[in-house]
Amino acid sequence: MKSNTNYDAWSEEQKKSVNLDAKAINALFCALNKEEFNRVLIVISAHQIWQILQITHEGTNIVKESKISILLHKFELFKMKENEIIAKMITRFTDITKSLVALGKEYTQVKKVSKILHALTSDWEKNYCHRRSQWFINAVIREPHWKLDGIWSSNWRHERRMNNINSRRKFSPFMHLQTQKN
Repeated sequence: MKSNTNYDAWSEEQKKSVNLDAKAINALFCALNKEEFNRVLIVISAHQIWQILQITHEGTNIVKESKISILLHKFELFKMKENEIIAKMITRFTDITKSLVALGKEYTQVKKVSKILHALTSDWEKNYCHRRSQWFINAVIREPHWKLDGIWSSNWRHERRMNNINSRRKFSPFMHLQTQKN
């Protein structure tokens, strides 16, 4: 609420309103990064700043539906990339699922675990025991409250174990003897 009149001539309610607005603007400015700050710098009220930020971050309903559609598409087509390690794959998967949760779409733990297990590459699956993956699926179905963290860390440990075994094979001091025999 800006006025061309002298501040002393304002009513107590006008002064209180302007002071509250100034405090709100200050709080919003303190919470913004440089890019967002520059976007709302010329706005004169906290309400207008809030509206701009809301549209920017949440978008309109059309934008929100588009984001959900894109993320659902990414979720459905999610696959492990060639030569990708489990930790990076899980980070990508978590980014997708957390973004969907933020937009109001959530999957069950069973669906997430199933998606991860089906997303693994054939190379990774060859190194991974089929019984172990079946055990995970059965355990998650029996215990849907299980957190994915335990499954991630178990898969990650297995991947590291397999990499250690493979690296020991590559740098075996007896490797030259094996090649000479063949």
